[in-house]
Amino acid sequence: MTSLYLRALEARGLLSPRRVGRWVSYRPGAATGPSTAAGLVAALRASFQREAEPIGTIFRLATAFTHPRRIELFRLLQTGPRTLGQLRVAAHISGWALLRHLKKLEARGFITQREGLYAVADQPDGLGRELARQAAK
Repeated sequence: MTSLYLRALEARGLLSPRRVGRWVSYRPGAATGPSTAAGLVAALRASFQREAEPIGTIFRLATAFTHPRRIELFRLLQTGPRTLGQLRVAAHISGWALLRHLKKLEARGFITQREGLYAVADQPDGLGRELARQAAK
């Protein structure tokens, strides 16, 4: 379970991995500056104070962006709604992989799909808004 959390932080640039054989060590990433970390820390703190099950909520939201392709797709949708075909051409990935990533983003509430168009969803939660802001960079 810990490796999933570390991978999520790595995907956001908050950690940099160093692999030696089977071992991986992590250091603060280049994106770990005051502007990057402050909003994320505040959103995490609020989640812990507000949520009955904060770990589950945090994990569910953070796993939306644990893969670079999902971050890429989210950024593509920041420019406006797109069809599945438009996303496939822009992202240069197979239809199967595209659907898998879109399904994850939709299940986590970061995108919506209506009438064949995928679009970025509004985030009602502070942590969701902050993760979306970070992914959009």
